Amino acid sequence: MDLQSPWEDELFSIRASSVTSLGDLWNWMKDDPHPPLYQTLLYFWFQLLQPTVFVGRLLSAISGLLVPLAFYVFAPVELKGRIKVSVSALLSLSTGLIYYSQELRSYSLLVLFCTIQLAFVLRLVYEKEKIPKLCFSLLGISLLASYTHFFGFIWSASIF
Repeated sequence: MDLQSPWEDELFSIRASSVTSLGDLWNWMKDDPHPPLYQTLLYFWFQLLQPTVFVGRLLSAISGLLVPLAFYVFAPVELKGRIKVSVSALLSLSTGLIYYSQELRSYSLLVLFCTIQLAFVLRLVYEKEKIPKLCFSLLGISLLASYTHFFGFIWSASIF
Protein backbone atom coordinates (compact mmCIF):
# COMPACT_ATOMS: atom_id res chain seq x y z
CA MET A 1 0.00 0.00 0.00
CA ASP A 2 2.95 2.31 0.19
CA LEU A 3 4.22 1.78 -3.36
CA GLN A 4 2.98 5.22 -4.40
CA SER A 5 4.41 8.21 -2.63
CA PRO A 6 1.94 10.20 -0.53
CA TRP A 7 0.35 13.24 -2.08
CA GLU A 8 -0.33 16.59 -0.45
CA ASP A 9 -3.65 15.77 1.25
CA GLU A 10 -2.27 12.51 2.61
CA LEU A 11 0.76 14.31 4.01
CA PHE A 12 -1.58 16.81 5.68
CA SER A 13 -3.54 13.94 7.25
CA ILE A 14 -0.37 12.32 8.57
CA ARG A 15 1.00 15.57 9.97
CA ALA A 16 -2.27 16.70 11.52
CA SER A 17 -3.06 13.34 13.11
CA SER A 18 0.42 12.62 14.43
CA VAL A 19 0.38 15.50 16.91
CA THR A 20 0.79 14.83 20.62
CA SER A 21 -2.66 15.82 21.89
CA LEU A 22 -6.26 16.21 20.78
CA GLY A 23 -5.99 19.95 21.41
CA ASP A 24 -3.14 20.15 18.93
CA LEU A 25 -5.21 18.15 16.44
CA TRP A 26 -8.12 20.57 16.78
CA ASN A 27 -5.72 23.50 16.26
CA TRP A 28 -4.55 21.86 13.03
CA MET A 29 -8.13 21.19 11.95
CA LYS A 30 -9.60 24.63 12.65
CA ASP A 31 -8.62 25.90 9.19
CA ASP A 32 -9.34 22.63 7.38
CA PRO A 33 -12.69 22.70 5.56
CA HIS A 34 -13.35 18.97 6.08
CA PRO A 35 -15.43 17.51 8.92
CA PRO A 36 -13.28 16.21 11.81
CA LEU A 37 -14.28 12.56 12.28
CA TYR A 38 -11.71 10.92 9.99
CA GLN A 39 -8.80 12.99 11.29
CA THR A 40 -9.83 12.22 14.86
CA LEU A 41 -10.04 8.48 14.16
CA LEU A 42 -6.68 8.69 12.42
CA TYR A 43 -5.24 10.42 15.48
CA PHE A 44 -6.29 7.52 17.73
CA TRP A 45 -5.15 5.01 15.08
CA PHE A 46 -1.70 6.63 15.09
CA GLN A 47 -1.67 6.51 18.90
CA LEU A 48 -2.17 2.73 18.69
CA LEU A 49 0.36 2.15 15.94
CA GLN A 50 2.77 4.64 14.39
CA PRO A 51 2.22 7.63 12.08
CA THR A 52 3.41 6.24 8.74
CA VAL A 53 1.92 6.23 5.27
CA PHE A 54 1.36 2.46 5.41
CA VAL A 55 -0.38 2.56 8.79
CA GLY A 56 -2.57 5.48 7.72
CA ARG A 57 -3.56 3.78 4.49
CA LEU A 58 -4.25 0.59 6.44
CA LEU A 59 -7.14 2.34 8.22
CA SER A 60 -8.67 3.18 4.84
CA ALA A 61 -8.05 -0.34 3.58
CA ILE A 62 -9.81 -1.86 6.59
CA SER A 63 -12.76 0.49 6.03
CA GLY A 64 -12.89 -0.56 2.38
CA LEU A 65 -12.72 -4.26 3.27
CA LEU A 66 -15.65 -3.83 5.65
CA VAL A 67 -17.95 -2.35 2.98
CA PRO A 68 -19.11 -5.65 1.36
CA LEU A 69 -19.36 -7.32 4.77
CA ALA A 70 -21.39 -4.40 6.14
CA PHE A 71 -23.93 -4.66 3.34
CA TYR A 72 -24.27 -8.40 3.83
CA VAL A 73 -24.67 -8.08 7.60
CA PHE A 74 -26.94 -5.02 7.74
CA ALA A 75 -29.13 -5.66 4.69
CA PRO A 76 -32.60 -6.96 5.57
CA VAL A 77 -33.05 -10.68 6.11
CA GLU A 78 -35.89 -10.58 3.59
CA LEU A 79 -33.41 -10.04 0.77
CA LYS A 80 -32.56 -13.42 -0.66
CA GLY A 81 -29.09 -14.74 0.04
CA ARG A 82 -28.15 -14.56 -3.63
CA ILE A 83 -28.98 -10.86 -3.78
CA LYS A 84 -26.95 -10.06 -0.67
CA VAL A 85 -24.01 -12.12 -1.93
CA SER A 86 -24.22 -10.57 -5.42
CA VAL A 87 -24.28 -7.00 -4.12
CA SER A 88 -21.43 -7.76 -1.71
CA ALA A 89 -19.41 -9.30 -4.56
CA LEU A 90 -20.02 -6.26 -6.77
CA LEU A 91 -18.95 -3.97 -3.96
CA SER A 92 -15.77 -5.97 -3.41
CA LEU A 93 -14.94 -5.75 -7.13
CA SER A 94 -15.60 -2.01 -7.40
CA THR A 95 -12.51 -0.37 -8.87
CA GLY A 96 -13.40 2.95 -7.26
CA LEU A 97 -13.66 1.38 -3.83
CA ILE A 98 -10.40 -0.50 -4.34
CA TYR A 99 -8.64 2.68 -5.46
CA TYR A 100 -9.92 4.90 -2.65
CA SER A 101 -9.28 2.21 -0.04
CA GLN A 102 -5.58 2.70 -0.75
CA GLU A 103 -5.60 6.43 -0.03
CA LEU A 104 -5.01 8.03 3.33
CA ARG A 105 -8.26 9.98 3.11
CA SER A 106 -11.81 9.63 4.40
CA TYR A 107 -13.38 8.23 1.22
CA SER A 108 -13.52 4.53 2.08
CA LEU A 109 -14.86 5.30 5.55
CA LEU A 110 -17.53 7.45 3.91
CA VAL A 111 -18.47 4.60 1.56
CA LEU A 112 -18.71 2.27 4.57
CA PHE A 113 -21.11 4.59 6.38
CA CYS A 114 -23.18 5.21 3.22
CA THR A 115 -23.43 1.47 2.58
CA ILE A 116 -24.74 0.92 6.09
CA GLN A 117 -27.20 3.78 5.55
CA LEU A 118 -28.46 2.14 2.37
CA ALA A 119 -28.88 -1.19 4.17
CA PHE A 120 -30.87 0.55 6.92
CA VAL A 121 -33.12 2.23 4.34
CA LEU A 122 -33.77 -1.19 2.80
CA ARG A 123 -34.61 -2.50 6.26
CA LEU A 124 -37.10 0.34 6.70
CA VAL A 125 -38.84 -0.89 3.56
CA TYR A 126 -38.95 -4.52 4.67
CA GLU A 127 -39.18 -4.37 8.47
CA LYS A 128 -42.09 -2.05 9.18
CA GLU A 129 -42.53 -3.12 12.81
CA LYS A 130 -39.01 -1.95 13.77
CA ILE A 131 -39.29 1.57 12.36
CA PRO A 132 -38.43 3.60 15.52
CA LYS A 133 -35.28 1.56 16.23
CA LEU A 134 -34.19 1.70 12.58
CA CYS A 135 -34.80 5.45 12.39
CA PHE A 136 -32.50 6.06 15.37
CA SER A 137 -29.87 3.77 13.85
CA LEU A 138 -30.19 5.55 10.51
CA LEU A 139 -29.88 8.93 12.21
CA GLY A 140 -26.75 7.81 14.07
CA ILE A 141 -25.00 6.45 10.99
CA SER A 142 -26.06 9.56 9.04
CA LEU A 143 -24.36 11.75 11.63
CA LEU A 144 -21.20 9.65 11.33
CA ALA A 145 -21.27 9.99 7.54
CA SER A 146 -21.85 13.74 7.81
CA TYR A 147 -18.90 14.17 10.19
CA THR A 148 -16.68 12.10 7.88
CA HIS A 149 -17.06 14.09 4.65
CA PHE A 150 -19.36 16.78 3.26
CA PHE A 151 -20.66 14.34 0.66
CA GLY A 152 -21.84 12.26 3.61
CA PHE A 153 -24.02 15.19 4.62
CA ILE A 154 -25.43 15.48 1.10
CA TRP A 155 -26.07 11.71 0.93
CA SER A 156 -27.71 11.76 4.37
CA ALA A 157 -29.89 14.73 3.46
CA SER A 158 -31.07 12.91 0.33
CA ILE A 159 -32.15 9.93 2.44
CA PHE A 160 -34.24 12.02 4.79
